[in-house]
Amino acid sequence: MQNVSQAWKLNQEQTFVSESYIKITLGFNDPEASENATASDNGSVFYGNTAQIVSEVEKHIPPYATLEQNLWVLDGTRQILPKSNFGDTGYIGNGMSKADCTFDTNPIVSIGFPKVFSTLLPGLTIVWSNTYGECPESFKVTTYNGNTAVNSITITGNSDIQSVVWFDITNFNRIDIEVLRWCLPYHRARISNIFIGVDKEYTKRDITEFKHESEVDPIGSSQHTSTVDFSIDNTSNEYDPNNDTGLSKYLMERQEITVKYGFKIGDSIEWLDCGVFYLSQWSAPQNGLVAKFKASSLLEFMTATYIKGLYRPNGISLYDLAVEVLTDAHLPLNADGSVKWIIDESLKNIITTAPLPLISQAECLQYIAQAGCCVLLCDRQGNLHIEPIEDIISSDYTISRFNSYSYPEIDLQKPLSYVEVKSYNYFISEDDKGYEIFSGSLDINGTKTITVSYSNPAVNAQATVTGGTLVNAVYYTNAAVLTITAAGSVNVSIIGDLLSESTSDNTVKNAESGVEQAVANPLITSPLHALIVGAWVKDWLKNRRKISAEWRADPRIDATDIVGVENKFNTNNVRVSSVSITYTGAFKGKITGRTL
Repeated sequence: MQNVSQAWKLNQEQTFVSESYIKITLGFNDPEASENATASDNGSVFYGNTAQIVSEVEKHIPPYATLEQNLWVLDGTRQILPKSNFGDTGYIGNGMSKADCTFDTNPIVSIGFPKVFSTLLPGLTIVWSNTYGECPESFKVTTYNGNTAVNSITITGNSDIQSVVWFDITNFNRIDIEVLRWCLPYHRARISNIFIGVDKEYTKRDITEFKHESEVDPIGSSQHTSTVDFSIDNTSNEYDPNNDTGLSKYLMERQEITVKYGFKIGDSIEWLDCGVFYLSQWSAPQNGLVAKFKASSLLEFMTATYIKGLYRPNGISLYDLAVEVLTDAHLPLNADGSVKWIIDESLKNIITTAPLPLISQAECLQYIAQAGCCVLLCDRQGNLHIEPIEDIISSDYTISRFNSYSYPEIDLQKPLSYVEVKSYNYFISEDDKGYEIFSGSLDINGTKTITVSYSNPAVNAQATVTGGTLVNAVYYTNAAVLTITAAGSVNVSIIGDLLSESTSDNTVKNAESGVEQAVANPLITSPLHALIVGAWVKDWLKNRRKISAEWRADPRIDATDIVGVENKFNTNNVRVSSVSITYTGAFKGKITGRTL
């Protein structure tokens, strides 16, 4: 359950809660371009760090006392420049502005990209010197394809520390920002941060419909989902695909969306994070008045197949295995520069010998979480968690007759007889050595890196290339990554030792009669491990009463929370497995879960 103020809690206890709010921020950008951007300049001071400005990491730039006119104020706010370890500094030009605030050589910062991006972006956002409160009075932005200028815009009369520059950016592999005139004489040009794109904010005046759904299976038999569906007033035709001056042309998958909830508390609004999502679908019906959007958590975009599974006869911890998968996913960093995942330390003590199969990165993490008796979910800050569910019962929140629309419904599940968990044993038979696990013909001109998958899992693989040169090879249990140089057709053959598996069934009993629950997780490679997972599954499924309730939602409740749910006779503690929140001027919610 999310932390909120005591005033928020008291507000929820009123017959009529205070005015509620919602805020959606949609980032118009190209995630791939942003992730691969680099920054350079035409001259900077030794304590500057131009490379930082495109990292999208929150900056804490110290106010150093440097020898610029009137910069060293005697109020204790300035710091002496250290001899090393300058910290976040961003771009600081090496030339000072003249008396008229122009420069002998205009400072230029270049944002480079590894390839030409054909994406159409609506502009970029530049944060100048928020530490010193300075900005250019005029500047120029130019986009390039190679050495050819594609588009440019000159801004004059600027007084904003954060400049949102609206102009079409496309077919680019470089963006130059040239400072023409600074706001003060005898000062250096500074840039703290550059966002390759533009954020657009919508409030409840613009949002006509909103729904957030989150579901977590406490025993890991299905993947965590967290999605938002919302509609925005489109009477201006801003999102009409036929509107050449609208915003529809800038939309693309995986653009980041953040959502916040709020209540009027006193004279201010207390905001609460709903989550970080990534755009997946959008539409603007020609005969409608709204534009519709759907976005999902980061987990649902980890669809790339994980090919790097390895058979490890000496074992690997589930913790290290999770780090391998998450590293392979190349997730963005958080604003403070930290990685976007949290893995429970208990997984360091659980060992598996199994290779991960050829499945998506998200499915790999689901296997790891279940094998570790953990849940996999995204928190409201967009971080992935693999950790056990806390058994903390909320003592300050109950879905009661006071705040619900009806009594909760009960669906009595069939009794659980036992949980049967398979344990897997992987081995190499003497009869299965030296098999051809891949054979194929390819057309390659120049040097190319390809990925091939085997007909069977195998170890000790060795590739042979006929008609070309094998430059490099990396072998995994289910696939190989080959770099080949050739000038036409080549034949590739891979020989390896087949990896076989056997399974055994391990039973955890609950009752003499009832239904069976089967668990087949290939990362469970010992009978003892299987029994531990089986007992964990049994402890959840033995709770037969499945509860659903609708209420005047307090949006601080999350899936996996334990809350009180009042019925006609008493109040039960319920482990929430799914939460649905809708907003149409007020919050309304529905939960499902099981009584404990």
